Amino acid sequence: TLKRRLRKMDKNSFYFEASPYGNGEYIAEIEGYKIEISEDAFSEEKIAFVEALLEIYPIKVYDLAQFCKNSFDSFYPGETVESIVEKLHQPIIRIDEIGGRFIYCHHELDSDHIIDVEFSGLMDSFFSVTIDG
Repeated sequence: TLKRRLRKMDKNSFYFEASPYGNGEYIAEIEGYKIEISEDAFSEEKIAFVEALLEIYPIKVYDLAQFCKNSFDSFYPGETVESIVEKLHQPIIRIDEIGGRFIYCHHELDSDHIIDVEFSGLMDSFFSVTIDG
């Protein structure tokens, strides 16, 4: 299996960003990934979850790409699982109380939209793809 060692994360790896609209977020950047954990969900357990997620992402991104292909094949015809993986690039990873989302702002599928994919567990299932722009 492909296992990579990431820099160990802890609460000090994050900074807090307040929001005028309610709860703020704890934010960290590691190996090019921006991680956002809601204020209510921020804990050592969620940090450990993020570490595990970052380790599994390079393997599970192919499952995510298949889900995306099935969801938006009519929007991006002709894309393959492999081409989607190549064009997504690194997401913003947003973690909350019930799961998480990958937000792709810098993908190469087009230049006008943000792709948002909701997932549960360690990418055990995907249940929503939103193309926003």
